[in-house]
Amino acid sequence: MKKLLIFILAFAMFVSLAACSGKDKGGDVSDPNLGVYEGTVVTMFDEDSPMSEVYPGENSIELKSGDKCVFILDGDKNDCDWKLEGTALTIDIEGVECKGTLKDGVIVIDFMGLMDMTFAKDGASAPAGSSEDSGLAGHYPLYSAVIGGREMDYDTLVMAELEATYLTLNDDGTGEQCFSGDTPTAITELDEDSGVMTFETEETVSFTVDGDSITMDFPLQDMVLVFVKEDSALWDNPEAGATAGPIMDAFGQGGSDSAALTIENPSSWYGWIYLEGDDELFADVWGLVDSDNSGMSYFEAYLDPDDTQPFMSMYVEIEDGLFINPVIGDEDAWVNDIYIDPHEDTSIYEGRLIRDNSLLFDFEHETGHITMCFRPEGAEWDPEVNDLIPPGYEDATGIVDHDQQ
Repeated sequence: MKKLLIFILAFAMFVSLAACSGKDKGGDVSDPNLGVYEGTVVTMFDEDSPMSEVYPGENSIELKSGDKCVFILDGDKNDCDWKLEGTALTIDIEGVECKGTLKDGVIVIDFMGLMDMTFAKDGASAPAGSSEDSGLAGHYPLYSAVIGGREMDYDTLVMAELEATYLTLNDDGTGEQCFSGDTPTAITELDEDSGVMTFETEETVSFTVDGDSITMDFPLQDMVLVFVKEDSALWDNPEAGATAGPIMDAFGQGGSDSAALTIENPSSWYGWIYLEGDDELFADVWGLVDSDNSGMSYFEAYLDPDDTQPFMSMYVEIEDGLFINPVIGDEDAWVNDIYIDPHEDTSIYEGRLIRDNSLLFDFEHETGHITMCFRPEGAEWDPEVNDLIPPGYEDATGIVDHDQQ
């Protein structure tokens, strides 16, 4: 919003000065700097934008003889004076001076202290920041990773709360990289030839490009991250890449095993719960899908199979055998002894199947961030395929008994 207001202010100032501009008085026509320079880039807050996107009308500066020029912004014309000393250029719009440079057919001016504008003469090299500079510009969410030798597909990243990690690259080779929940780190230089990114911290990271994916190697952190452009077909078709895409969009496309599993009523589940808050908890958890005497379906989670009071309880609807959708009324659902408010966004308590045949719940709660991951009763958990194992898995024997409800 701040940038938009400045763009509008700059244009308003430009138009107000146009009413007072003068006429060409003629002069030397042999100056090689004379001619038309087309607008290419607007730079504000160290970010470049194509000028045609900011001001969609005609944008140009024509340097004319007699120290006169015509400045056109978004189709509005202003007759101005100009002066060049070496490469230092001054354009005077009715007493308002815009200073900049003119070199090798490229004009860069500080426009009224609001932004930098770049104009290029026909035949001059495209200035830095133009949309022709880099084919890598775009937003790249994290797609997969290898961290500490552990391979992680998108589903595993979600469970580890890393799915909000991203890489954004600009047309001029700058950008930012952000880990989930952290402050983004600016990328000051992107060298595609050497495959090196330089951050504002002066740290350098090697990267490789393969189609729509960018792989970054962080050897000191023992970490390799794979980012895929947000509009890539890899997100729509997980089998097109080496790893799976997002949970919701790609479910059921990852293989016959995952497609075969559905949420049944009744069914029993076992897995782990991680509560990240003041009282951190990582423990076994038992789940139950069943119906009460009235026929309404419910889901309950227990921290002990012998408990009579569930850690989480709510009425639900099972959608397509893939989703557990909350149905919340007044004081009939709770998490960790706190009632769920039916007037809040209760969809955050949804459970969903993911491709490795797990049932996942992941939500923010008054007591902290809660993640629960279940497998059907009797299913195996294998650390060799990167499963996060329930802490009591080797000794776990109890499954919630339907008869106790």
